[in-house]
Amino acid sequence: MNKINKLIVSAVFLLMTFVALYSTATAVLACQTRDYKQCHGNAVYWYDHCGYIEDLFQQCSANQVCQNAQCVNIACSSNSQCGTSGLTGSPSCQGNGVYQNYVTYTCNNPGTASSSCSNSTTTQLQTTCSGSQTCSNGSCTAVACSSSSQCGTSGLTGSLFCQGNAVYQNYTTYTCNNPGTASSSCTNSTTAQMQTACPGSQTCQNAQCITSCTSNYQQRCSGNAVYWYDSCGTQQNLIQYCQNGCSGNSCQNNYNYASVQTNSATNINNNQATLNGYLSGSNNYGCNNYVWFQWGSNYSYGNDTIHQQQNYTGNFSQTVNLYNNTGNNSYHFRAAAQDCSGNVIYGQDMTVYNNVQGNLTVSKTVRNLTNGSTFANSTYANPSDMLMFMITLQTSGNQDIQNVVVRDSLPANLVYNNQLVVARSNNTSNNYSGDIVSGINLSTISAGQTVTITYQAQLASAQSFSFGTTTLTNNVSVTSSNSTSSPVANASVVVTRSAVLGASSVSTGLTNNFWIDSFFLPLLITLIGLWMWKAGMFFGIEKWLDNKKKTRRIYKAEKELSTKISKIQKFGNK
Repeated sequence: MNKINKLIVSAVFLLMTFVALYSTATAVLACQTRDYKQCHGNAVYWYDHCGYIEDLFQQCSANQVCQNAQCVNIACSSNSQCGTSGLTGSPSCQGNGVYQNYVTYTCNNPGTASSSCSNSTTTQLQTTCSGSQTCSNGSCTAVACSSSSQCGTSGLTGSLFCQGNAVYQNYTTYTCNNPGTASSSCTNSTTAQMQTACPGSQTCQNAQCITSCTSNYQQRCSGNAVYWYDSCGTQQNLIQYCQNGCSGNSCQNNYNYASVQTNSATNINNNQATLNGYLSGSNNYGCNNYVWFQWGSNYSYGNDTIHQQQNYTGNFSQTVNLYNNTGNNSYHFRAAAQDCSGNVIYGQDMTVYNNVQGNLTVSKTVRNLTNGSTFANSTYANPSDMLMFMITLQTSGNQDIQNVVVRDSLPANLVYNNQLVVARSNNTSNNYSGDIVSGINLSTISAGQTVTITYQAQLASAQSFSFGTTTLTNNVSVTSSNSTSSPVANASVVVTRSAVLGASSVSTGLTNNFWIDSFFLPLLITLIGLWMWKAGMFFGIEKWLDNKKKTRRIYKAEKELSTKISKIQKFGNK
C-alpha cells in the first residue's frame, strides 16, 4: 500500500511539473520582443512585451542622464561647473569702509535633467579705514587733518617788537583745509597783532612803552647825599655823600669838596677801552684828591682801576683791558673820586661795548619813480618828480652790532614823503623806532645780517630851482655803540629846469644876429640898387638880359616848329 501511495504522489508531482513547464513555455512563446525602451542604470535598454529586459539601446555619456527612456544632457552637476565664485569689479567706498562686489555661482538640481546655473552678487566689506584715514576712490587714504587743532595751536609766537608807537607780537593761525577728506591740508598764516598802544607820553623802544626821560637831568639832595635825577623825577646814581648834610641840591661843607662825572668811553678796539671822567671842585689846599674807575659786567662792577692823585679840576682817564667771560660784550663803568674830607663820590653809570671783530658798512642808491629808472648811485630828474632812496646796511665779522642808529640828511628842495619800509635778512623781527630824518634806532643787527631801508621823497616845484641843472646830494650816516667804524654814504639827484618849463619852443623870427634880424639892411640894399639903375650902371646887364630873352624866344619857336613837323609826318603816314 505504501508503495502505491508513493507511486501516486510521484505521479502527481511529475504531472504538476509538466503542467508548469508547459505553461511557462507557452507564455514565453506568446511575449513580443523589443516592445518598448526603458532606462536601466545610466543606459536605455529594449524591453519585450512581457517586461523583460533585452539588449542595450544607448549608453548615456558622462554629461547625460537617462530619463524617460532617453539620454538627456545635464546643465551642471556642481557649482564649480557654473562659474568661479569670487570678487568682481573695482572696490568702492561705503561710509568709511572699502567694499567690493562678490559673485556666487550655484548649480540648481545638480546632476539632473532639470539642472540649471544661476548667480547672485552681494557687496562685501574688505577693509574698515582707521580713525586717521578716510575712504576715497576705493582705498583707505591718510587724512592730513580733520580739524584745525591737528595742524597746530594758534597763538602768539616770537618776541615782542615795536611797530609805529605800539608793541606788537606775531600771531600764527593754523587752518585745516578740506578737513577729514583725502585732499585735506594744513596751512598757517602769521599777522602782527597789537598788544599795547603806547600813550602820547611814551614811545615804543625795545618792545616796551617807555617814557622819554632825559637821564642825569638834575642833581637833588636825598638824605645826606646828592643824586642824579632824570627829567621824569626818578632817582638815579649817587653823585656825592655829604658829610655835613645836603641842602640846596649840594653838600653843605666848610671844607673843600669835589664832584665827579662819568664821560663816554673812547678808543674801543682790540679788547681795550679808554674810560673817561671829569673831576670838579677840588683844590690844592694841603690835601689830596684821588680819582679812579669802577667797571665790570654788571652794576656790581667788581673791578677798580689804579687810584690816581688829582688835585685840580679837569679830565682824567685810564685804559682797561676788557675780557668777555659773561656771554655778552657789554660792560658797566663809572668814575669815582675821594675828596679832601675823605668822602668817596661816584659818577653816573655808563656802558661800553667791547668790539670783537665787528664792522658795519652802508651803501645808498636812488631811483626816479616818475620816469621809471632803476636804482643807482645817482639819477636824473625834473622838479616835482617822486624819488625812492634805498639804504643797505651789512655787518661783517662774528659780532652783533648794537644800538645802530641811521640818519639821513635831506638837502633843501627834497621833501620827505614817508613810505618807510625796513627789511632784515634771515627772517628776523623788524624792530625799529623813529624816522629817517631824526634817526631810526634799529637796536641790534646780528652778525652777517643785511638790513634794507627804503623811503620816498619828492622834489620841490620848478620855482624852487634855478634854470639849468642842480645837483642835490643826500647823505646817510650810521652810528653804533660797538662797531669799528661809523660809515657814511650818499646818493645824488641831478635836477634839470628848462628855460620854458612845460612849453614848446616857438620861433619869434629873431636870431640875435644883427645882419639877419636888422630891418634897415634890406632897405639900404634896395635904395643902393635903385640908384645904380638910374645912374646907368646896369646898362650892360640890361643888354645881356635882352640877348638872353631873344635866344630863349628863338629856341622856343624852333621847338614848336619841330613839334608841328612831327605831327604832319605822322598824319601823312596814315
